Amino acid sequence: MQRDYRLFKQEKNFCVAACLQSVLDRRKIPVLSQKEISGFFPMRENGVDLSPENLKEILKRFSLGCEYFHPRKTEIDVDVLIQEAFSRDSDILTGYGFDLPCIQKGIGHASLIEDFNGFFFYLLDPQRGITTREYYDLIRAMDFDDGCGFYIIS
Repeated sequence: MQRDYRLFKQEKNFCVAACLQSVLDRRKIPVLSQKEISGFFPMRENGVDLSPENLKEILKRFSLGCEYFHPRKTEIDVDVLIQEAFSRDSDILTGYGFDLPCIQKGIGHASLIEDFNGFFFYLLDPQRGITTREYYDLIRAMDFDDGCGFYIIS
């Protein structure tokens, strides 16, 4: 189930762009700079405005698609969701509150899920490298705005 990503360290507040660089690199698609990728998004004070609609539009530029799931808004089995996504060779971007488990309202962060064993998420965090987060800590860190949740990229 584990993904092998190359880590792109985030510049400024470009965590989403750094994650997308890792996705493009794994898929052997030419990698743009974080500034170029971020330029495709509407901007917020603390980085890009990540939403299902925005990400879907941007991924079309690379002939990729996206499905969005928020575990606190819909009844989904996260373990099944991740297993199915990995079996389809999809990438999983996750948006959540920045400092787990202390969520700062309005300050989001993004990472890629590298692996999941039912209890722990192994995240490729563009700021911290490989990190481990307990299942419920990550889910609790997902605020109810559209930026938080799971983005299945295929």
